[in-house]
Amino acid sequence: MNVKTVVIGQIGAPYGVKGWMHVRSFLTSYSNLEGFSNWKVCLKSEEESKLIQVEKFKAHNDHYVAKLMNIEDRTTAASFTNWQIAIERDVLPELATGEYYCADLLGMAVYNKDGSNLGTVVDILATGANDVLIVRNDSKENLIPYVMGTYILKVCLDRGEMQVAWDEGF
Repeated sequence: MNVKTVVIGQIGAPYGVKGWMHVRSFLTSYSNLEGFSNWKVCLKSEEESKLIQVEKFKAHNDHYVAKLMNIEDRTTAASFTNWQIAIERDVLPELATGEYYCADLLGMAVYNKDGSNLGTVVDILATGANDVLIVRNDSKENLIPYVMGTYILKVCLDRGEMQVAWDEGF
């Protein structure tokens, strides 16, 4: 994704045979996805992306499914499995001072309390308890729980840096 877009979810497996698909939201509430009618869907590498309008969106059991315009069958829906859902950053609500979107953390340099560079945030895993940052350098990958005050000590958007309570040996 680029700085003009923010990833807000991911397309899952097809649902039924008429082009519906499961969706996974990275927002605080699944239903918040419904508030955005134009999605940019793309592979992580952005080799291919498409701007697609949401035709229908509905609750299904404990999650949501979506029907995108011009996707009429299960096979076409399946071709979008695991694609990311992004929206233009300028349609998101303004944030208060000290707040930021998860997309803002991607690419940040990560340092521990001793000043050692642990690498760069390359991805964020959504887990049940808390998100986990994937921090990678040339030789190692660290999975750091995103828990402010415990593991995440400071985030500086202006400098693109984050300080963590994490040793290289973890």
